[in-house]
Amino acid sequence: MPRVAVVGGGAAGVFAALAAARLGADATLFESSQRVGVSRALMPLMLSDGRGEDGLVLPEARELSGAGVEVRKGFEVAAVARREGLLEVVRRSNGGERARFDSVVVSTGTAPSVPQVRGASKPGVFVLRGPSDYLALSEGLGSIERVAVWGPVLLGLKVGEALARRGSSVSVYCGASGLGGQLSAPVAAMLRRSAIEGGAGAPALVDGSIDSILGVGRVEAVASGGGVSACDAVVLLPNGAPSYPDAGCAKGPNGGLLVDSSMETSVPGVFAAGDSAEVRFKAGSVPARLFSTARVGGEVAGANASGGMRTASFSWAMEQTVLGVELCTAGLSEAEARSVGLDPATVECAFPGEGSPGQTLVSMVYDRPTRLVCGLELAGWRASSLAAAASMVVGLGLTADRLVHLESPYAPGLAHERSPISLTARQIPELQGA
Repeated sequence: MPRVAVVGGGAAGVFAALAAARLGADATLFESSQRVGVSRALMPLMLSDGRGEDGLVLPEARELSGAGVEVRKGFEVAAVARREGLLEVVRRSNGGERARFDSVVVSTGTAPSVPQVRGASKPGVFVLRGPSDYLALSEGLGSIERVAVWGPVLLGLKVGEALARRGSSVSVYCGASGLGGQLSAPVAAMLRRSAIEGGAGAPALVDGSIDSILGVGRVEAVASGGGVSACDAVVLLPNGAPSYPDAGCAKGPNGGLLVDSSMETSVPGVFAAGDSAEVRFKAGSVPARLFSTARVGGEVAGANASGGMRTASFSWAMEQTVLGVELCTAGLSEAEARSVGLDPATVECAFPGEGSPGQTLVSMVYDRPTRLVCGLELAGWRASSLAAAASMVVGLGLTADRLVHLESPYAPGLAHERSPISLTARQIPELQGA
């Protein structure tokens, strides 16, 4: 029976430990905190629907004991090293306690990287690193009228939307490049329109970053791009930097442990999943920083650490509703595609909704020589219904040529007879008239 160590008890670690145990491995999960299975993706719900910390725990975490996984809480791993043919897990404290295993899955996630802003230490500044910070903000909203939010754009929009619904006047700062820095121009424009039409129940969107936080004794205003805006509180949303014990593994340009499709690192027997991992793709690598990639990567890593021969197929897909707009993204942006050695181009289309005032927007990123579809962005009417298809297109590595004549489910009443994804593929210059 192989002995498998899983280091880190977030989503990827929970799924890795369960996969290993279900294949008959003697699995041990090490978690540095006292709570296992907390999903960071659920934390904004503490603001929108009053969810407590217990409500952030994945249901699968409660299956660990029944599956035979030994869970060791409060055990922070400092290093993983090979000794006498086995992998040794070394504890950071308690005299460097050690335990040996046949294989190890590293799934320790990210460490928060807080934006450096002058005045961030003032009372009234909330840095949302974890559940306790979200809880503190939720409890303090009764005395807050005007809030400035700054951080990763999509998370900032979700947090800003939740705060606006609870009665605060919210401004979300979208960074120097604005919404267009992360989304296609048509989608960014659709979100801006929705924010304006939402009135007091939606956050205001501001192009720019928060340069400094002003006030005597507490937050009174923020400075951005030479202007000053009054506010009672500032919410700073950290970025995440991959965090993991020293294991001697090769690292990617984004700081994660490089893994192949089996989720194995450059060190035999050491696997990585979740935010700790960076997946090799074409001539480069892509961070694995979504719940969906954490689950798939964790399951494959745990299975292969137990002697399996599985491979992971990633689409890096996310589907959510932001500011009342259905939004789905899958795969890479044009800039990301270029960074992994592709020669990308983008084609964008808008489709009217039958009997609806809205539109469906599609942005398709493809590699010009091969016409591989490496990225899709959909927004608007019925975009959520296309999310699974977008994920499959990217995850299976389909080319635009195959999409042109791909049958779509018959849906009476649609303004068009084919899927918007298929119709967008037809707009690629090399496929005109296909």
